[in-house]
Amino acid sequence: MGRIAAPYGVKGWLKVVPLTSAPQTLLSHPHWWLRKHDGDGPWQQRRLHEGKQHGAVLVVQLSELADREAAARFAGWDVGVPRAALPAAVDGEIYWSDLVGLAVRNRQGVALGKVVEVKEFGAHPVLRVEGEDGAQRLIPFVAAYVRPSMSAPVASTSIGSRTTRMRNVRIDVVTLFPEMVEQAARVGVTGRALERGLWHLRVWNPRDYATDNHKTVDDRPYGGGPGMVMMAAPLAQAIAAAREAQRGEGVATPRIIHLTPAGTALTHARVMELATASSAGYVLLAGRYEGIDERLIEREVDDEIAIGDFVVSGGELPALMLIDAIARQLPGALNDDQSAREDSFATGLLDCPHYTRPEVYDGMAVPEVLLSGHHEQIRRWRLAQSLARTRQRRPDLLAGRTLTKDEARLLGLAEQS
Repeated sequence: MGRIAAPYGVKGWLKVVPLTSAPQTLLSHPHWWLRKHDGDGPWQQRRLHEGKQHGAVLVVQLSELADREAAARFAGWDVGVPRAALPAAVDGEIYWSDLVGLAVRNRQGVALGKVVEVKEFGAHPVLRVEGEDGAQRLIPFVAAYVRPSMSAPVASTSIGSRTTRMRNVRIDVVTLFPEMVEQAARVGVTGRALERGLWHLRVWNPRDYATDNHKTVDDRPYGGGPGMVMMAAPLAQAIAAAREAQRGEGVATPRIIHLTPAGTALTHARVMELATASSAGYVLLAGRYEGIDERLIEREVDDEIAIGDFVVSGGELPALMLIDAIARQLPGALNDDQSAREDSFATGLLDCPHYTRPEVYDGMAVPEVLLSGHHEQIRRWRLAQSLARTRQRRPDLLAGRTLTKDEARLLGLAEQS
């Protein structure tokens, strides 16, 4: 159901990161079960005395934990409830705990090992599979990688809560420059994710749907003025073709997204909403010239998104930025499953400063705390730096955030230094 992050205060309270889409349900169980995250040792039962939701985490007080020292011993432990207390999974859903112990084979039938853990990772979970030789693999639990065998026995455990639906992401782009989108999408993180089948891309050129000999897709604006306006009909047919293709691949309701400075600002929260949607199929409309006939937008477009308060020559670059933001949240896209969680904005703050070798560069040394090896001090330093950097550069982010006492104190210390 969750994982204990750290002690909270000095009276034995705990800060818990929920691993369920409904954190409040965890507070409804009178007894919690705790176990070390590495699975070493039995589950230990504790009575829930009191608890509340505090932003994205829960703060709770459990039995037999009277002070901060006692609470600190449980940092990093898993939290569970009896399986019998959980509702039955609906069609298409699987409890994560039911995956643990299952045998995994490749498409040639060669045994790869058994599932030993299901890890949280951005838009999708990841299976940690251990072979008989001790070799371990991380396998994204998405349809492109995993095909469950319903005849296989389900190995059930007594503790578990998270359910998941297998899904992948399909993105189509309507653009006058399909080569630009295709080539850029095959580079770096997005290209790696594309090659691994974590998302799928198809581009559509509205010129292919123009009806005249010149393949005209734009015309002069009514009312006069400079520039040209993209015509509705070729765009509508390209969108219809993309929508029909997505439906043919199982996307029930593709969402049409227009990239435009007139849209709502793209935020990390919006990216996560798009990356984790149950029916993740998007048709991105990349306009050009002075804009698109408004009647097409009113009739076809579901959302309008802006990447900033500035103008570029077309919607292709904004579309690629949105694609990159979504793709990096998919399991297997990044080499380290912690990277996406520690990005700027992932916690509502800007990222902290980073350093690498050499220890001294041009007379500037790496902060001593980062060389100390003291993980808690490093964590607190990084949090303080993130808070201070956000206050200085993006005070609007802090304006909508309620700081904990610890965060407020760290921010004060960072601003004084």
